Amino acid sequence: MSAIAKIYHLALATAFAHLVLFLYLDGKTADGTESEVPKQSYVSAASIILGNIFTLSLTGSVTIVFTQYLWYILRTTTLKVSTIESMFAMQANPLLLRDFNAWQKAPILVVLVVLVWLMNIAASFAPGALIVGPTTRYSNQVVEVPTFDSSFIGNGSGADANKFSLDKFDINDYDTFFPVSTAGSYSQPLQRLAASTMTAGKQSTMQSPCGANCSYTLNLEGPYLQCDSPNIQYGVLNTTSLSWSDNFQSIGQNITFETHDDGIDLLVWNAYQGFLFDPWVGGSKEARATASQMHIIAPSQFSTQTIRPLGMRTPAVRESGSESNIFGRLVAVEGNYINCSAATATYNVSYVYENNILSTNVSVSSIDIIKNLGTTKEMSNVTQEYGISWPGFLVTTANRTEEWLLGLGSSYLGYESANWTSDWVSWYKNLQIMAVINSMTRLLNGTYPVELIQFGDATSSLSPAYGVGVDVWGTEVSWVDFLDVFPTSSTYADRLKSTLIGYTTFNDNFGDFNVTAYSWVNDPTENLKYDSVSFTVTPESLNQLLQNITLNMISEIGWWSTPANVTQWESINTFQFSKPLNLILPYFISLFLAIPVLVLGIWSLHQNGVSAMNNSFVQLLNTTTGSKELERAAGKGCLGGYDNVLDELMDLKIRFGELKGVERGDERSSNGVRRAGFGTEEEVRPLVKGENYGF
Repeated sequence: MSAIAKIYHLALATAFAHLVLFLYLDGKTADGTESEVPKQSYVSAASIILGNIFTLSLTGSVTIVFTQYLWYILRTTTLKVSTIESMFAMQANPLLLRDFNAWQKAPILVVLVVLVWLMNIAASFAPGALIVGPTTRYSNQVVEVPTFDSSFIGNGSGADANKFSLDKFDINDYDTFFPVSTAGSYSQPLQRLAASTMTAGKQSTMQSPCGANCSYTLNLEGPYLQCDSPNIQYGVLNTTSLSWSDNFQSIGQNITFETHDDGIDLLVWNAYQGFLFDPWVGGSKEARATASQMHIIAPSQFSTQTIRPLGMRTPAVRESGSESNIFGRLVAVEGNYINCSAATATYNVSYVYENNILSTNVSVSSIDIIKNLGTTKEMSNVTQEYGISWPGFLVTTANRTEEWLLGLGSSYLGYESANWTSDWVSWYKNLQIMAVINSMTRLLNGTYPVELIQFGDATSSLSPAYGVGVDVWGTEVSWVDFLDVFPTSSTYADRLKSTLIGYTTFNDNFGDFNVTAYSWVNDPTENLKYDSVSFTVTPESLNQLLQNITLNMISEIGWWSTPANVTQWESINTFQFSKPLNLILPYFISLFLAIPVLVLGIWSLHQNGVSAMNNSFVQLLNTTTGSKELERAAGKGCLGGYDNVLDELMDLKIRFGELKGVERGDERSSNGVRRAGFGTEEEVRPLVKGENYGF
């Protein structure tokens, strides 16, 4: 009885240890230098060993029960030798479970055998509860990452302020009142970066500062255009009354036409902002030798206008061989007018690197319009109207202020840290923001000559909403960009193209590299190759381009950096207790079902009075001698092997009990000692509990 309980408790302890092991390993690194547990091969071996110990322990206890209950049946039931043979051998040979006689005579015993086999199968699922798979491990740390800092001035000197400025300062020693200027001194690297960004149409890639897989967020002050809603206007243009002009205005709106023999040149874009920065020396005599003051004129308004043709009053068909080689005179157009103000905005930039592939997301908040960089009356330390005091920015070698005012000596940007006030920091930041905006608008500003082509006759009426009358118009019209069709006008047009807009994403044909060939209606043999010209400009697209330029400055210029909270992750192989039911269910069900089995074993042991031995040769010797009928039938197959077993023996019905008429002829028999063993029904009678059996 104690053996059954001990083996069952061993199985229970093994199941618990297996569960604890898997819970401990869950999430641990499987292999590698950072692994804090044994190698995967050792863990697998340990798991299999624990599973085997559980199976052997639990099935061992059930096997003991099987043996006790089998001998209880042998004591109480007369069975054929063939049935008894199946009962003894079915633990090792599951095919014997098909024996109908065994199911009929001892169903519970057969169920015990089935349970043993099922326990072996169920326990095989347990090691599969723990797998090794990829897991993403996250870590956080502070990393220095590139950024854009419009207030960065190096060591604080005038020289460093100029070195790290996106709008360079020029010193004019012979200009007494305007010794330093930024007008036209923009940064060529910034201009090239803006041009490459505009023509690429996207943000450039940036090498990860934090590894192959990481993410971080930047908050920075960047450029922004605060634009009014687009103003859509319709009208009719008399093309013969217009002339072309390239006189740019400071507020940047200048769209006019010029009529040529071969069509209409349309200036479809003109964005311009004026910016003039002139420091000068002024104020009291005491302050003049140490202070530079700024006089700034900085209008920061930007305007764009694009015109889309809606129709032409008369068909624009080129007549072959005719002197009438002109287009129609009236053109219905739709004008899209956008007015914007320069502003600063807070960029919230999310950088995500996955396998070194960058993706960014930018959100904008806290928009603040730059009203006027030259507004100085609100600033401190003002000694003259429009003067900004900046001690230490500009240094002169003149001995006296009067000599410097007369142009004697020379000036240079100071190398010592200047006295930066909050007003100066704000002004310097806005200067950088304006430089970025201007790098874009400078390239967009200009003219783009095109010609108007109409296909077919005037057959349609335009919508009354356009307000251009009820006349019949030719609506199949388009601005076109001719490619070497008319050498004279083409050369003229190329000379007038002073804007980069045609090579940016504002061009609706950006990325389309197919040139369409059309034929004039009345001359199919003359093919003219040209591209239609159409631009779409919105406040969103303008600011998207500004964002791309700003982000590319971060990756390409590399002047600025800031600490950022970086989240890094890597894929590693870890132990994963991903299928706990694979362990819990087989073990729990097996242990639960074993409880009534153990009760059956204890009951059988109590009924038998003695503990039966399983697969014991000695027990066979002790229990199979004494029956003459059994010995006679068994003796015919004394060589062993199934081939020598006679049907007579297999069909013989026997039972384990007290053998009748078997005496030893000595005092043991006279003292009442009896003999137990297998015999036929005529040879045995039931065993009596408490009697003395032993010869």
